Amino acid sequence: MRNPDKLFAVLRAKEIIKKLHIEEPKHIIIEDIAAVRGVFIKEEPMSGADGRLATLGDHGIITIRENIDIAAKKRFVIAHELGHFELHRGEIFNIRCTDKDFFSWYKGNPLEIEANYFAAELLMPEDIFKRRVLGKEVSKELIESLAYEFNTSLTATSIRFVTLRPEYALVCSESSWIKWFVVDYDHFPYYINTSGKVHNESLAYDYYHGLDLPKHLFPVQTYAWLENRYPIKATLKELAIPIGRKYNQVLSFLLVEET
Repeated sequence: MRNPDKLFAVLRAKEIIKKLHIEEPKHIIIEDIAAVRGVFIKEEPMSGADGRLATLGDHGIITIRENIDIAAKKRFVIAHELGHFELHRGEIFNIRCTDKDFFSWYKGNPLEIEANYFAAELLMPEDIFKRRVLGKEVSKELIESLAYEFNTSLTATSIRFVTLRPEYALVCSESSWIKWFVVDYDHFPYYINTSGKVHNESLAYDYYHGLDLPKHLFPVQTYAWLENRYPIKATLKELAIPIGRKYNQVLSFLLVEET
């Protein structure tokens, strides 16, 4: 299996953004972008997948699971499938994507990783997004305001934040169990625990036990998230953002400050 070409995916999305003269989040109307690129979008019942792409030459059909009830998630699914169309239509003619595929950023099928990087760049263009996050510490208010402005989910917005601010790591837990993570170890200096249950010294643990959460980064014990492979001379801070009681998930931003 080949390695994902993330740069190619991002550059392809940047090319489309430039060609369509997109300069502000309000200009990113994903259905119109798909139509311009020769792709028709429809919704219908689907089992076992959130999105599907069928291609024929320079045209395609994106099918979205009709009962996706979050508009921001629907937009990301469309952008992801459009990524397959722009990047992979010479390799595939029909592809189905599950919820798991939309969280493939560093491991997994390289086609899904590339489609995610394309979608993130298309919905949250680097030049536009960076102007809003550079020099700012992550906070619940910042992530919520970005999600509102770009019309993206808290999850997609959080992932975009840490990919553009790689000194942060992001861990998603569900019902106290670690579900997935995004971390760039070239910039994040310590290995983190990425499996099992959340530690009882973490803010994520506090959420699952009904405690109120700080809205900004808050110091926690290093062993709450960092693996003890070697002595850790640093302060670890966590920001935990719940993703609704319906999903019982928490997004934990992690930042290490050397001491």
